[in-house]
This record gives sequence, structure tokens and C-alpha cells, in this order.
Amino acid sequence: MVLSGESLFEEISSEAAMIEISKNYSKIYDLFEGILDESELFPTISLANEELKDIIELWKNEKEQFEKQ
Repeated sequence: MVLSGESLFEEISSEAAMIEISKNYSKIYDLFEGILDESELFPTISLANEELKDIIELWKNEKEQFEKQ
């Protein structure tokens, strides 16, 4: 939705991580930030939306290949 211009900001979360997607960049961080000790958290990363899209497409393709086995 953000890449198509329908939205300026989106959030996606799982049990442990949050992805904040803005116009050009995405930020992925651990949902337990501020709760757990810093040494127990996954690192926060920022990347360009196109890079995030490429990673998701790669994961999706690998998952589909795995499920065919």
C-alpha cells in the first residue's frame, strides 16, 4: 500500500517484531524493546522499501519451494 502510494505509513507485527513502513524506508525492531535486557533483543534495522520487498519475495519463493517437497 505504501509503495503504490495508497498509504503514507503502515505497520505489520508478529509475536516478536514490528515493521514500520514509511514512504522510502522500513524499520524492523523487536517488540520486547524496553521490556527485556538489550542483550536479549534482536537488533533494530532500517532498509529501503525496495530491499524489504525483495527479501519478502525471496522468502515467499523459498517457502513455496519448500512446501512442494
